[in-house]
Amino acid sequence: MRRSLSFIRAAWSTRGATGTRIATPGRSSSRDSRFRIASISKPITAAAVLTLVESGKLSLGTKVFDLLGDLKPIPGAILDPRLGSITVRHLLQHQGGWDRGAAFDPMFRAREAAAAVGVSSPGDCRTIIRWMLGFPLQFTPGAKRVYSNFGYCVLGRVIEHAAGMPYATYVRQAVLAPLGMAGTELGHTLQPLAGEVRYYDVPNAGVATSVFDGISHVPAQYGGFYVEAMDSHGGWVSTPADLLRLLTGLNETRGKLLTKTYSWSYWPIPPPWSPGFIGSWAHGGALVGATGMAAVSGENGWALLTNTWRHDTDFVQRDPLFWDMKAALDLITSWPSGDLFASDLGRRYGHELTVSVSGAGTVASVPASVACPPSCSVRLPLGTTMELSARPDGPLDRFVSWSGACSGANACRVTLDGDVAVSATFATTPGHTLTVTKAGSGLGQVTSSPGGIDCGTTCTTAVAQGTSVTLRAAAAPGSKFVGWSDGCAGSGVCVVTMDADRSPVATFDVQCVVPRIVRNTLAQARRVLQGARCSLGSVRRVFSSRVSKGRVVSQHPDAGKILPGGSVVDVALSKGRKKHQLRT
Repeated sequence: MRRSLSFIRAAWSTRGATGTRIATPGRSSSRDSRFRIASISKPITAAAVLTLVESGKLSLGTKVFDLLGDLKPIPGAILDPRLGSITVRHLLQHQGGWDRGAAFDPMFRAREAAAAVGVSSPGDCRTIIRWMLGFPLQFTPGAKRVYSNFGYCVLGRVIEHAAGMPYATYVRQAVLAPLGMAGTELGHTLQPLAGEVRYYDVPNAGVATSVFDGISHVPAQYGGFYVEAMDSHGGWVSTPADLLRLLTGLNETRGKLLTKTYSWSYWPIPPPWSPGFIGSWAHGGALVGATGMAAVSGENGWALLTNTWRHDTDFVQRDPLFWDMKAALDLITSWPSGDLFASDLGRRYGHELTVSVSGAGTVASVPASVACPPSCSVRLPLGTTMELSARPDGPLDRFVSWSGACSGANACRVTLDGDVAVSATFATTPGHTLTVTKAGSGLGQVTSSPGGIDCGTTCTTAVAQGTSVTLRAAAAPGSKFVGWSDGCAGSGVCVVTMDADRSPVATFDVQCVVPRIVRNTLAQARRVLQGARCSLGSVRRVFSSRVSKGRVVSQHPDAGKILPGGSVVDVALSKGRKKHQLRT
């Protein structure tokens, strides 16, 4: 049996990664070789779905066939009414209602699907979906979990509708580019990618019926199934290093692709085949001619990809190669230091985007791979589209223009069909500092036109030489604006010309807006006055037939008067009714 292995174990921050390879006779592979990753494609699709959820373009509760209304069943098909209840969450968690064990896996019947729909073979994913709409579900969506390739085929079309672009384009933008997965591309049935290995079936496997019209029999791995239809569930080609970039990007040990943590895989944690070894985030995959597994647990991870398969095993549990690998791991006592993801590990693919900055400013990108300085160079998958925006550092700085692959002063949009270099030029205008100081016992806010001062919180700004700035003061409730000083006067607007540093002062004083305190007790009156920034003055005690003893009969000044903060309010306090003397 011919078999080629690429293996990498990675640890981040202060520890590194290393690898080994087993040669195929007449041919060798390396840790940069690219392999079909089969169902390890599913975490890529799941991550893309969740980026759409987090951006508000999709909901986990979205009914998928409401969204995919353009995919019509073939004439005469009888639809299972339960199709309408399938949600994005069901598909992510393999709860959509399809059971390939009880029925069949349509993703390996592209020729039958094409014939049923009336198109040339092989049928793509959309063709297979139209065909499958005429078959009943095997269980009610959400009732249980059964692993489903077809469910992830449907998810790929959900991504296209929600993102408004082809599946591969969105995945490049939202997942591969942010994680630096330059070696990951959708594979092809017949045409290998650069650096892709050759695939081998088991010995004496014979040939398979071709999915292509005009071709009768082929090696199963080269036309017995249609890789292009499997894009979102099993169609990606990748490297071991890129798979670890994916998993460490999802478990947050290398950046954070998603803002929340999800159980996106079939199992939240894998079955305990070998506790502490398989990893807490893992996924495997197999096709005729290719098998693989990638796993991470915290900072430690590994990826194993082969260019053949064993049809008599489930790869991980019983494949001897897996246990040979474990034995090799157990023999290693020292790993290289440093972060090998910062090196050229797995970086021979894709193209380089290089950004240079002249002047006081930064350049950022969408997807978020560039933040220059300091991150000014990134290698991205072929065909990735990047939108660059220039941001001046301060109010006196301005963006002038792009040069290189972009020009002018608008947003820069580049597509990496080759290495791309872009430069951003910023200029700084001479200016002075405007500082506003607030004084007095009161509260208030000062704003400026042109903007820059909102004091409040921002009381200092840089202003271009010679600019005329108008300042306006607004007192807070219970306060009064008294006036300007130090460069301005009066209580109107303050206009300053910035031919030097300026520091005007705005003074606010507290006001006493006299409240009504009649019929309050003395203690109540004191609290109410304090709350209104007034104070209790003299207390005169009088008889009153109208007001109960111990309560305020009258006040001076009257309620509603506006006085300086702390002004006193005098009160008359009831002694109760006057007692009349008895007459003799």
